[in-house]
Amino acid sequence: MPSKRYAGSDPWRAAERLLKVRPRSVGELRERLIRKGFLPEDIETAIDRLQKAGLLDDRAFARWWIAQRSTLKPTGAFGLSMELRAKRIDRDTIQQALAETGVKEAELELAREALEPRVTRFKRFAPDLGKKKAGEFLARRGFSREVIWEIMRDWERK
Repeated sequence: MPSKRYAGSDPWRAAERLLKVRPRSVGELRERLIRKGFLPEDIETAIDRLQKAGLLDDRAFARWWIAQRSTLKPTGAFGLSMELRAKRIDRDTIQQALAETGVKEAELELAREALEPRVTRFKRFAPDLGKKKAGEFLARRGFSREVIWEIMRDWERK
């Protein structure tokens, strides 16, 4: 019984193609290969080869994801942690990556960056409503309560 859905393919090649698009976590790659119809033992062999070749590394993926988010869509440590959990990264690896990238220390600045393009939109509302909407936006982005409170104190001073 063949392990692949389409001829001329194997999990290694399918994984290589997926990794050319963007880095992926082990769990994410495993799910994609399962959806493509490969047998679990073939998938595990391919994942093992990719890890040994240094092409698949959850810790490196987590650091990459955090760097991308910090640049393109500033997100708080809690939000990043939830996103990485959805990518099947374990808690210890996430905590290490957050510590290595310094996101927790830079969270206040990231919150300001996330909010800055939207300040004029929120300022159009009544002061209390605009402040509430800004705080809710930051909470959805995964910023901590303490960071949101600090931003809201700054909001009142402006």
